[in-house]
Amino acid sequence: MTDKRELGTGTVYFHDGQWEGRIRYRDAGNKLIIKSCYAPTKEECEEKLESLKAEIGLIDKNLCSSDMPFGEWCDIWNESERGKVTQSTYELRRGLIENYLKPNLGAIPIEDITTETLGRLYSYLRRSGRSVHVSEKGEGLSMATVYSLSVQVRAIFKKAVYMKLIEKNPAKAVKIQKRKYEDVLIFSPEEIREMLTLARKYDFYEVILLSLATGIARGELVALRFRDINFKTGELKIKRMFASVKGE
Repeated sequence: MTDKRELGTGTVYFHDGQWEGRIRYRDAGNKLIIKSCYAPTKEECEEKLESLKAEIGLIDKNLCSSDMPFGEWCDIWNESERGKVTQSTYELRRGLIENYLKPNLGAIPIEDITTETLGRLYSYLRRSGRSVHVSEKGEGLSMATVYSLSVQVRAIFKKAVYMKLIEKNPAKAVKIQKRKYEDVLIFSPEEIREMLTLARKYDFYEVILLSLATGIARGELVALRFRDINFKTGELKIKRMFASVKGE
């Protein structure tokens, strides 16, 4: 049975003794993708199909138009991408939207935002656009934060182009200086010996030794389990990481 519906809509039908939900869509490279889900009842299958849509980031076209406020589109975009990123990345994106995009561009229709609009926004944010922790960090955002925001805005408009809400991405032509990374500080042999000598007095010696020897990230380090170590070959596999989300 061929799905004749519009791409991204999806359909549910009974097949070989079970309900199948099938959805057809095109990825960013315009490649046709077909995905299916199965359930014993039609209601369960419909629920799974909706979850599948959210997981692959499909958006109901009936909710969107070129004249919808940019702030609304940002929320729709962020929710559509939620299944593709970690919870901490989702929260970071939402914070940037709520603190910097909505207050400055939220009410403007998507189609009316230009390259010049975004250029002025980034300049303002660098100069005096900080909305939180102003007393500790100053009025302007750091170069790294503005660059991170510009990457997010480019992705937001890329999705709008893909959905045919606008013809071209106004964020692509905005030139933002990339974040500058400071040189990595390397511990000297003397500092390492002193650190390990002190660590022996506590329960963190093995943890600190492993970190120094491998360069493993803190979130990966605390997520390690004994089953991740092959004691015969000495191989250590990094399979997961912990991240702090809202302080937890």
